Amino acid sequence: MKCAISIWSLHKYFLDKTMNVGEFLDYAAAIQADGVELLDVDWFWRDMDEELAQVETKLKETGLKVASYSTSNNFANPDAEARQADVEKMRRAIDMAVRLEAPIVRVFAGDLAEGVSYDEARAWIVEGLQAAAPYAQEKGVRLALENHGLMAGRGQQVKELIHSVGSETLGSTFDCGNFLLVNDTPEEAIEVLLPLVYHVHFKDFRPAPENFDGPSYKGLGDTRLVGTIAGEGMVDLDVILGKLHEHGYDGWLAVEFEGLEEPRHGTEESLKNLRAVLAKL
Repeated sequence: MKCAISIWSLHKYFLDKTMNVGEFLDYAAAIQADGVELLDVDWFWRDMDEELAQVETKLKETGLKVASYSTSNNFANPDAEARQADVEKMRRAIDMAVRLEAPIVRVFAGDLAEGVSYDEARAWIVEGLQAAAPYAQEKGVRLALENHGLMAGRGQQVKELIHSVGSETLGSTFDCGNFLLVNDTPEEAIEVLLPLVYHVHFKDFRPAPENFDGPSYKGLGDTRLVGTIAGEGMVDLDVILGKLHEHGYDGWLAVEFEGLEEPRHGTEESLKNLRAVLAKL
């Protein structure tokens, strides 16, 4: 299993414009990551056309690989035109993955919205993923559905959607932490999704303290979590990685740090903990 750093781990530096994509690649190489995960979110790119040429040069110089190119789509949207626009967005992400030699495009199901149930949105989600899957297959890229958000974030829901789409091109981006937001456990979810895992986010959460008013994530019910250094929270990462190892998973593990600690520190400690677990396998 290879270790990557998701650009999302350092998103704070992109929001305050103190880092660009080239500098992120330099950072990932300096901490000896094997690869990176890049996102199509606009504010990560100041001038995509110009920066892409720099990224391609940096990848050659550093030897880094692009583990995945991630897009954000919402197929739980009642607006059919908006869903079709997201299919086209996904196709553009597939083209970008081909250009960057990334084997995976990370995708979403959709966002929880008032008045839209999972049962209603399920058909739209399947329709959207089915529309994009043949193009990914044609281009030799896999789609990996992340358990992201509160609409379709449980292991059984992800499995059901993948099976309903019915394409081997589509598998799971197994986000270790996100299951906790929908009152699922990652240790149970890995049993459900193990044969379908194409990509992994190495992420962790801890319960938000009572009366905590800092940055946190609201889950279902009363669940409220705070990001933390992977290996220092609620996720039994030894169990997750042990199951992946036993199954013969040889894909990417992308550190996605979302904690309160300084992002470089949190990312580096998460990577250190990841490698410590891998060393025991």
